[in-house]
Amino acid sequence: MTRKTLYRVDLNYYGEMFTFYRYAYTEGNALSLALIDLAGKTCRTLASVQDYIYDGNDRYLVRKESRTYLS
Repeated sequence: MTRKTLYRVDLNYYGEMFTFYRYAYTEGNALSLALIDLAGKTCRTLASVQDYIYDGNDRYLVRKESRTYLS
C-alpha cells in the first residue's frame, strides 16, 4: 500500500488567488495536479499556466495538511 498526503496548493495567477486541495504522493505531484485544474478553470492551456507560475517569484505555495490515506 502507498500513502498519499493531503496538500494545500495556493496559486497566484495574475493577481488572483486560487486554492486547491489535492491528495498526492509528493509536493511536486500536488502542484502539477493543481496546475491542471487551474488551466481548466481559467480556460487556458496547461503550458501557458505553467510558464506564468514557474516564471515568477512567490506565485505558488504548497503546504502539507495533516490527513493521509492509504491507496
